[in-house]
Amino acid sequence: MQFFQSPKDYYARFDIATSIRLLRIFMFLISLIAPAMVIVVSITAIASFANPAFEMAISARSIRFLFMLGAASLFKVESPSRLSYPFGITILFISIMSASNVQEHLQEGLTIVIKVLHIPLFVVIPLVLLFVAFLRNRKKFSSKQA
Repeated sequence: MQFFQSPKDYYARFDIATSIRLLRIFMFLISLIAPAMVIVVSITAIASFANPAFEMAISARSIRFLFMLGAASLFKVESPSRLSYPFGITILFISIMSASNVQEHLQEGLTIVIKVLHIPLFVVIPLVLLFVAFLRNRKKFSSKQA
C-alpha cells in the first residue's frame, strides 16, 4: 500500500484520500490487464479478415459466437466471455506453430486449415453442442412433466 500513497493524501480529507488511493490501485490493476486486452482485440480484428470470402467470414463470426454461447452453457459458465481467452490463446498457439513464415501461413490458412480446423470448429463441434443442449433440455422438460 505504501507504493500507492502520495504526500497529497495527507492534506486531503480521509474519505477523499482513501477513495483516490483505491482509484490508484484499481487503475494500476487495469494498466496490467489493458495491454493484453488490446493485443487480444487487435488479433481478433485482424483474424476476422483472414477469410477472403466475405459471406464465409460473416457466417464464421456468427458461428463463433454461437459456439461460445453453447460452450458456456455446456460448462455452466456464467459469462461466455470467460471462454474467449482459452479459445483465443489455443488458436493463437496453433497459428504460430503451424507456419514458419507469412507466405506459408497464408498458404496453410487458405488450403489446409479450412479443411482441418474450420470444419471441425465451426460445423462439427457446434452441432455436437447443439445436440447435447437438446438432450439436456429434453431431460429437464421430461423431469418437469413427471
